[in-house]
Amino acid sequence: MRRFWISWFLPMGLALPLVAQGQTKAPATKAPAAKAPATKTPATKTLEPHAEIPDGGTAKVGAAGSGARPKVDARESTSSLEPVRRHGAGAPSSTSVTAPVSAAGRTALQRCRELARRVRDRSGSERLTALAEAAANYDRVADGFAREPRVAARAAFAAAELWRRHGSLAIAERSYGAAALLDRGRYGARGLLGVADMQRRQGRRPAALSSYSAVIEGFPAAGYAQQARLARARLLRSMGRLETAVGGARAALECARPGRQLFDACNLLALLLIESGDLAAAESALAHARKSIAAAPGDDPITRQRWQKAVDGLSGWRALRRAKDRATGAARDAVRFDQDRRRVVPDPPLQ
Repeated sequence: MRRFWISWFLPMGLALPLVAQGQTKAPATKAPAAKAPATKTPATKTLEPHAEIPDGGTAKVGAAGSGARPKVDARESTSSLEPVRRHGAGAPSSTSVTAPVSAAGRTALQRCRELARRVRDRSGSERLTALAEAAANYDRVADGFAREPRVAARAAFAAAELWRRHGSLAIAERSYGAAALLDRGRYGARGLLGVADMQRRQGRRPAALSSYSAVIEGFPAAGYAQQARLARARLLRSMGRLETAVGGARAALECARPGRQLFDACNLLALLLIESGDLAAAESALAHARKSIAAAPGDDPITRQRWQKAVDGLSGWRALRRAKDRATGAARDAVRFDQDRRRVVPDPPLQ
């Protein structure tokens, strides 16, 4: 017991002088490790009208989010389309294009589609903003899924359609071209046709003419090539090259399939021939459309009736009738007849 009290008080007695002199040493303790300043990770917001994308974050549109139309250099939008124009449908496709779409890709496209549906309920500036936001989200998916060309091509083409509706033609042209490059088999013809339409609407006629020719030469058997032939003929007519436009319309008629393609080609050819003054050839073109009704597949009476209605409603018939009236002076005769009919003849006086 005595040894215990001595061993307990001895440290206390040694410590008292140090306390009196204010030199008490604090017990050694391990200094806490310095903590790195905490960085706040920005939370992903899914506020309206953004769409949540699986690979994180939401698309930021900037000026386009307010409904403004972003500016894009048109010269840069089609500089990378030469591979599609050169190779066309015969270009070798990457193996990743035929691979199945991943679950993340399907989820991203589905969420973008949900955001695009909200445009229907809006109007005015709100509609422009919603279109820009939806298109920007599709663009973001196209960039984020660059290793899946099938997903990226779908997103790029959908973005192009939305940018076209938004009125941002240069951005739509670039997105159409991206879809054509990413998946030539599915979007090569459609993408180039969209590029040509956007160029035409921007007033860049020579570039649009070249793009239409690229669709025709690269994808001759596609239905979009027939649309390009007709659009090219109309564009040539607007450029004052009427004879070349008539030749383009004849080529479109030769390549047209029975049905709506043939009717549209005959109608355009008739309108161009009427403008050139060849009324007999224009009437022959319209008559060819009427004769083709007999080639209805399987002698289907419903299809034949629908084709007959489509041919009777062609605008070429009205244009041909007006042109003949001008040539024969029938319009002046009709006016004079109407004036005579309206003239009041006084009754003879009573005897």
